[in-house]
Amino acid sequence: MKHLLKLAIVLSSTCAFAGGGNLLKNGDFESKENPMAGWTVDYAWTGNGVYVDNTSRVSVVARDGLKRNVLTITPTEESKVESQLQPFDPAARYRCTLDVKATPGAPTRIYFAGYRWKPGVRPHDNPHPGELRMVYKSQAITDFSGAWQNHSLEFPMQKLSAAARKHLQQVRFFSLYVWTAQGVAIDNVKVTKIP
Repeated sequence: MKHLLKLAIVLSSTCAFAGGGNLLKNGDFESKENPMAGWTVDYAWTGNGVYVDNTSRVSVVARDGLKRNVLTITPTEESKVESQLQPFDPAARYRCTLDVKATPGAPTRIYFAGYRWKPGVRPHDNPHPGELRMVYKSQAITDFSGAWQNHSLEFPMQKLSAAARKHLQQVRFFSLYVWTAQGVAIDNVKVTKIP
């Protein structure tokens, strides 16, 4: 009986770990080779004048108060980053937790973005953002205090409108999307499947 109990504990903790692992690569920005590895920062390929120089407005700073290796966006106009694209499982739900510091009332939004293939692009396993079209945005985090806060966001929501369900059916990949026109700092970003 003791062996069965031990086995049950090991199996349940293994299953919880397997379902709860961070899907994002380098959500703590600690990569020694490239602190922004796993994040899309360069949007020059879009040709959009607002984002062509995006890389000059995004950096990882060694310290922000007590936090180490923090991704900061300090725009003179709009700027953005997003996590590496993840395959979307339509039978799953996802949760993001992250630490955020942004000015109260600042035009800053953090949300899940859902993508589908652009017409004419043959599906494959390693898409470039330029091969995809955004078709879904989750509810966004927009309420900030000016101090570091831990936020949580879920995708998709449990109750969806008919229009949201229609758009969600097209989603093949998703990312965590951070947009600001005034500045934001993020750290400890985790995206997990909700068990």
